[in-house]
Parts: sequence; structure tokens; C-alpha cells
Amino acid sequence: MRFIAGIIMLIVLTKKNPPAQSNYITPIVNGFQPTPNGVVNPSISASSPALTTQVQSATAPATVDPDYLTTEKQIIQNAIEREIVANGYKVNEITTRGMLGRKLLNAFLFSVITFICLSLYFFHFPTWTYLLEIIVIIVFIKSNSKYSTKDYLAKEVKARPDEKISNIVASILAENVKDTLFTKLIRIAVVILPFVLVLFVYSEPHFLYEKASDGYHLRFYTQTLSGEDEITVPDEYKGEPITGIRGNVFSNLRKVRKITLPDTIKEIRGKTFKNDTFLEEVNLPAELTYLGGSAFANCEYLEEITIPEGVTEIQGRTFYNCRSLKVVNLHDKIEAIHGEAFINCQSLETIELPPKITEIRGNTFQGCSSLETVVIPEGVTRIGGHAFEDCSSLKDVTFPKTLREIGSSAFRRCYALKEVRIPYGVTVADNAFKENNYTRVYYFTEGSPSGTEYENFRQLTLFSDHSTTVFGNTDTYYLEITNVKKIDSTDYEYTIKVSNETFNKEVTVSKYDLTKKINKDLEIEVVEDSYNSMYSVKLNVYFN
Repeated sequence: MRFIAGIIMLIVLTKKNPPAQSNYITPIVNGFQPTPNGVVNPSISASSPALTTQVQSATAPATVDPDYLTTEKQIIQNAIEREIVANGYKVNEITTRGMLGRKLLNAFLFSVITFICLSLYFFHFPTWTYLLEIIVIIVFIKSNSKYSTKDYLAKEVKARPDEKISNIVASILAENVKDTLFTKLIRIAVVILPFVLVLFVYSEPHFLYEKASDGYHLRFYTQTLSGEDEITVPDEYKGEPITGIRGNVFSNLRKVRKITLPDTIKEIRGKTFKNDTFLEEVNLPAELTYLGGSAFANCEYLEEITIPEGVTEIQGRTFYNCRSLKVVNLHDKIEAIHGEAFINCQSLETIELPPKITEIRGNTFQGCSSLETVVIPEGVTRIGGHAFEDCSSLKDVTFPKTLREIGSSAFRRCYALKEVRIPYGVTVADNAFKENNYTRVYYFTEGSPSGTEYENFRQLTLFSDHSTTVFGNTDTYYLEITNVKKIDSTDYEYTIKVSNETFNKEVTVSKYDLTKKINKDLEIEVVEDSYNSMYSVKLNVYFN
């Protein structure tokens, strides 16, 4: 390109004799050759060979016109400004139809995008999305600043490199139009329009529907500027019933306290009421068959809910962080409660679990710090990890005989849980009762080697250097190895002292005599292949 591409290079020619002289070299700018004093001479064309290089001798040190120590853009703008002034105009008086059109288009785009961004509030999108409007305003201001006369003309100069700047400026001046007060008011009106329009469009709440096979589903709800305390959903639209509510329809309504639903509703999708912080009351219709996950998540003022009989599953996070929820009325037809369904329901004191469920899934009641009593129904085979973690008030848990697994941290930090009785055959994770202030864990058994049935079972390793304590229902027993005797090349015989406050008794066990019945409430058995150490022996302890 022939327009200035960078900072003008200086070439200094040095001669030995006569003394050093400086050479001033000037460039060609769109057919103009700036003179040393910075004035563009429009009468000299770039095609003149004499102007390819102009050398001026001087005895003073070499100097550079300050214009050429700036950026390319600034050099062009300075040249343009000199041309405009030479033609008797001021820079801020120059406006073209193209410039006005671009400013109006920019205002129109701002208006459309602003209306969309403002609508996000009335469609109750999450709060962070409102930041989009701030971004739009910043972009609008920056883009408007680009439409200065100098910038516009500089682009024209770059787009027409074979023409002289004087000719380009002259053509621009020929089509100069005035940016009148009227045109300015039009742009201001276009910018203000979306702010007025949203107040008119959303002056009333609106329900927006979509067609479904069995009627209509509620797809969107728009609130007014001030928001509503109560919302009542119509039971029909265009003569057909409203049978469903899509996800997020009523989410993020920060003011609503009561929502009334018609009995025609059969389906409520996920997150429908999510983040309705102050929602206190909502009726679930009797015909309801599906309640989506996170439907009431973060409804912190909701205190009571009744699940209709048509709903057979409680989805994940349905009541997540409902801190005030005290009463949950479940029914016997519920077949599954999914993970995190009641996580962090801090006011929930008791809950009657449905008899058809087969699993308490992970994190289901985590953080229910007011929950005191739980009865796990027969038929449940597994309690998932963290299911009751941080239920700090939990005092009593009843396990069914069908239980087969208690997962990791299932009852972690349940500080009020002093003891639990685990049915026979249950696999318990090592940290299931971690950080519980010495929760006593008892195991039920189907019968001891002697055929006697005991209420509790415990497997333990008894070491020769200290005693082990076993807590029964009424008595506490202390077991201690008092003597170890080798009976063949690999096996040992153990003398074990069993004592409590009322008796002190020693018994001998080995691979030839595995079991000993201490009394009617206590029996011990050596675990197979654990009698080959002189320092310890593994025992099964059956007790009441």
C-alpha cells in the first residue's frame, strides 16, 4: 500500500570532508509530500520523481518533523484535519450520510439488544444474566466513539490509496450534511425506546403456553416490574386443559409467597419452583403423576408439602436446601427416593419412609440437622454413602432385617447417635460412623455355635498386651489374654479372662476347643485360622 505504513525512517549521510551534513527525507502520503515544517503541499503529486527523496543540507544536527514520530493513524488524521481547516471547515462540523446511518444503526442494535436483556428480568432469569445489559452499554459507548469524523475519514483514505488526500477530503465535503437536533433526538428516542417498551409489554403478568397431546403445557411466566406475591395458574387455555408445567417456569421469583395450581396439572418438570426463596405455600394437584428433580430447590421458606398419590418417585434434589421444611407427607405407593432429595432440610424432624422403597440413596438426608428418628422400612437393602451425614440430632435409627449394605460416611458426624444395632449379614463401610463421638455399633446374629440366639454380635481382635471392652445391653465385659501356650509347630492355646463388676472367669480356647459359653448372656468363638499368633487372636463375640 502507498499510504504511510509506519514511522518514517531517517537516513543520515556522513562525509569526512567537508564536515558532517544532515539529510532530511520526507515521504509521500496519498499523493501529498509533507514539507519539513509539517505542511502538506497538495500541488505536488506522488508521481513526481523529484519527490521520491528530498535532501536538504544543513550544518545543524538532523531533525525530524514531530508529525512523523507519531502513529500512522495520527499522521493521517493530522493531514486530514489540515485539509479540512484549509477548506474553511471545522472537523466537528463534518458529517456524512454514511456516518449518520451508522450511528442510527448502532442505536437501533443497542435498542433491540437492550430490550432482550431487560426482558431477562421479566422472564426471571438468574441474577447474573443481568450483567449482560452492563456489557451492552459498554459496547455501545465504545462503538459510538469510533464514529468520529477523523476516524471515518481515515478509513476512507486507507480505502482509496491511489487518491490524494485533498481530493478525498473534497469529495467528503461535497456530501457534507448537518447532524441536526432532529436526527440527534431520533437516535436518543431509539436508545430510550426499549426501557419504555418493557414497562408497557410487561405491565401485566403473562402465561405463555405450548401445545401438548393432552392439552396445553405452561411454558413461560413473565412477572411485572414489582413482582407478585401470589400467582394463580389458569385451568385451561383456548378451551383445553392445562396439563403440565415445563421446567423453570416459576424459578427465581424472589417475591412470590403462594402459588395455586389447577387440578388439571399432571406433570411438573424439573426446577419449576427453584430459587423461589420466599415461597411458603404451593398445592400439588391430586392428578399429578410426575414431580421433577430440583423442583423446590432453595425454597427456603417452604414449611410443609404433601406428595399426591400419583407421584411414585421423588427425584434427585427435589427439596434441596429447603431449610424451613418441617413436614413431608409421603404415601405408601412411592417406590423410590433419589439421591440428595432432602439434602440440607435443616428443620425436618421426622419422616415416615414409604414401605416400597428398596434403597436410601447417597446424600438423601445429608445435613438434615433436626432429624431425630428414622425407621428404615423392611425391603431396603442398601443405605448409600453420606445418606445421613451431618444429621447431628439423629438419636434413633431402626434397621430392617433385609439390609445388606451401609455405605461410606452414611452416618458420619451424627453426634447424638449413641448406639446402633446392625442386622446379621450387613456389610458396613469402615467410615460409616466416622466422627460420631463413640457411637456403639452392635451386630445382631442368627445364632451362636452353641445354638443360642443372642441380640448382638461383634468380631474383634484380642491382643495379648491389653484388654478389650464389649458393651452389652446391661453389662460391660472386659476380655483379656492372660496366657499364650504353644501346642504344636504353628498353633497356640489362649487363656482369656472375662470379667465385669459381678464375676471374673478364665477360659481356654484353641483350634481344638473353639467356643466357650461364659454365661447365658455371653459366648466367644475363635475365628478359624486365627490361632497361629502368640500376640493376638480373632474372636466372634455373641452377647445380649
